[in-house]
Amino acid sequence: MSRNENRTRVERLLRLADELEVQDPNLDELLKAATVTSSQSLTEDALQIFAVKAAEQQIYPFPEDGHPASIQLGTTPQQRPVGISPDDLTKHLLAVGQSGAGKTTFFYNLMCQLEVPFWSFDLKQDYRHLIHEWDDLLCCRGRS
Repeated sequence: MSRNENRTRVERLLRLADELEVQDPNLDELLKAATVTSSQSLTEDALQIFAVKAAEQQIYPFPEDGHPASIQLGTTPQQRPVGISPDDLTKHLLAVGQSGAGKTTFFYNLMCQLEVPFWSFDLKQDYRHLIHEWDDLLCCRGRS
């Protein structure tokens, strides 16, 4: 493959990296170096590394470091932390799942990390025991 063909191929990958939002400054530098090198092996290595990074990002699209000041929600099966930004909590939040999936535990853990007021509509009274632990908690009995 000629140097111009390599350059064209790598330039297409740079555009693809932008489209896929593959955000890795080291990868950007490597791909840019591959556009100007005459080394076929460097170009092939760069293309292989790009393919791996793009595939990883498609499988796990979240940033490695999560939100800098995030509220931790749990971990992935690969033991990577998953969090949510406090700013994201200024919107409504709904958890849906079958019985025993962990919705109550999810919201309990989330509430324990918050340092701001919140509303929780707890029709099953799963959180009622917290009135003994939190001074500023108000529990209202719902209609049956």
